[in-house]
Amino acid sequence: MTLWMLICVGAFHHPLRGMDSEATLNFLKILQFDRKILLFLVWVSFGLGFSMSIILSTIGLMEGFELGLLSSLNKTNGDFSISHNFTKLELSNLTSKLKTSYKSITSVGMHKSEVFLVGKNKQSKGAVILAGESKNEKNPILVNFKKYHPSRGKLIIGVDLANELRVNVGDQVNALLSTKGSGFLIKRFEVSDTFKTNLYEKDSRLAIGNIEDFSTLDEQNFNFAVFSFNYPGENFDLQKARFDSLNEKLVTIDPNLYAQPYWEDYSTLIEAVEIEKNSILIILQVIVLVSVFNLISFLIFFREKKITELFTLHAMGLSSSKIAILWYQLSSLLWLCAIVISIFLVNIFGVLLGVLSETTMPKSVYHLGKITFHLSSLNYFMVYALSLCWILLMTFFLIRRFKSDSLLRGLRRQYS
Repeated sequence: MTLWMLICVGAFHHPLRGMDSEATLNFLKILQFDRKILLFLVWVSFGLGFSMSIILSTIGLMEGFELGLLSSLNKTNGDFSISHNFTKLELSNLTSKLKTSYKSITSVGMHKSEVFLVGKNKQSKGAVILAGESKNEKNPILVNFKKYHPSRGKLIIGVDLANELRVNVGDQVNALLSTKGSGFLIKRFEVSDTFKTNLYEKDSRLAIGNIEDFSTLDEQNFNFAVFSFNYPGENFDLQKARFDSLNEKLVTIDPNLYAQPYWEDYSTLIEAVEIEKNSILIILQVIVLVSVFNLISFLIFFREKKITELFTLHAMGLSSSKIAILWYQLSSLLWLCAIVISIFLVNIFGVLLGVLSETTMPKSVYHLGKITFHLSSLNYFMVYALSLCWILLMTFFLIRRFKSDSLLRGLRRQYS
């Protein structure tokens, strides 16, 4: 216990000032924890650390889900899209007008078709084909996959869609497309590659094609345009604020134009996660409170076990205010131990979540292929600060009880 005593002496340095050698010796006796006290201390620290790690893990899970969803949506949808019939010239003019307000904005026109794909063994699935020009250097639908520009007669499909159709690279799929009239047209495509975006709706429903399969070079028109502001790392709140003014500007250009943000289809889910995240931080304080009561029980137990040494210190001139500081510092030390334990547990939970989300998580429910923790310094500060407030508040009421129940009365009870 020598190392523990040295640590504690350093932590409790202030109350030791002005104490003679005999008083210091009695103080060191207080710090000599026997087996029962040590086990109780470890249990209390672990309980408090576990409760804080549960809150942090829950917040981290929600933050990770929200940021992962937004990131995947942004990477596969651009910053916003407009469903409207454009010629190349019209799209170019629209982009030029928007550049007066958004200097770095870029756009890509595409042909969007809702189709019915049939793979091996008549496995079928409804899908969306987005066909762009193969000469584009950057595909805004697959922003991190610049090589994905299929040639004519070929499709690049999501990995989950390929699994459902039971097709591999090089296999053929039939696409049932609607024509301008009321009829349908069957086109055969070769699967040239697959992609994975971590967004289940994209990986299970999206296919990338070449616009030449849907129109000739002379009459290429677009019915879907994807735009990117090219402001990397921008705050989500700033992005949301921009769209009010953007749509106002679009109305002045053409009343039929409407910019759909990349998150619009999931706006309700994202809002619900934000509300739930704040609610859970409040509700799960009950878990911390239970652990704080265990800490208070430890302090009462510790006082009963060390009542003789405390009485001796008091008799030698250690004031009640300095003894009160001892209790605050002991509580704070337990809180620091709990922080170390909680950080360790959060890292373990994070690793387990990464493994389980890839292997057992239903993608169709959670939308993402993998979820990871994301905790900011503010999240840690809020959880730890709130727990410290509870600890100091309970310790304050406990010290008031100790003052009303004198050390001498405690000695009488112990030896009666």
